[in-house]
Amino acid sequence: MTQPRGQNFRQHEATVNVALARVLREKFVLSAEAEILINGRRPDVLISRAPTPVIIESEFAPARSVDNDALAKLHFRTNGLTVGVTFALVLPRELRDVHESELFDRLQVSEFRWREWHSETETPPRERGSIEDLANAIVASTARSDHLVEAVACLEEGANNAGSQLHYSHIAMSSVAEVFAREESKEVANMAALMCINALVFHDRLSAVNPRVPKLPLRDFATPQI
Repeated sequence: MTQPRGQNFRQHEATVNVALARVLREKFVLSAEAEILINGRRPDVLISRAPTPVIIESEFAPARSVDNDALAKLHFRTNGLTVGVTFALVLPRELRDVHESELFDRLQVSEFRWREWHSETETPPRERGSIEDLANAIVASTARSDHLVEAVACLEEGANNAGSQLHYSHIAMSSVAEVFAREESKEVANMAALMCINALVFHDRLSAVNPRVPKLPLRDFATPQI
């Protein structure tokens, strides 16, 4: 379906930006807003994150000016915070002919190209992927190293605690050792516990974005189960 008569590419880019922000909000739980006026300027998509907001500047291919637009938004101030990451997003040409009512679905199956800018001095490589890949890149771009260290330590502690419980259960431990083709040990128990944690986290994340996936039942593990 072609775009409405009289609507130019820049107007249609704004429409795509609104649909893009909606996909990022509803499918990937990112706080994204499109085409909002801030300090007299209008970033294409603003994503509110800590410790730094993220801005996406988009343009239909061949997108000759999108990198300059993204660079111009670095250090942009919004709500007292400075934008430390911008994305120069190249929209596929075929989206120019997609009607507004179909954009939400088409964006989820389209392939994009982008650059992730952190400074003006080093040109990053051009990445390619789906909108899910883009969302993952946005999340990763604002991950603080100290938070990652804390998260890894928390994961290790959880795996060790769960592994200890598993290790002292002879019946369960026997089955786990058989699966891993290893002798029963604390190391094998921890490996099994980590795999279970990963599966639970994946299920929880999937249930947050897909209503067909049931949410995990909550249980207070501090209370002994009878």
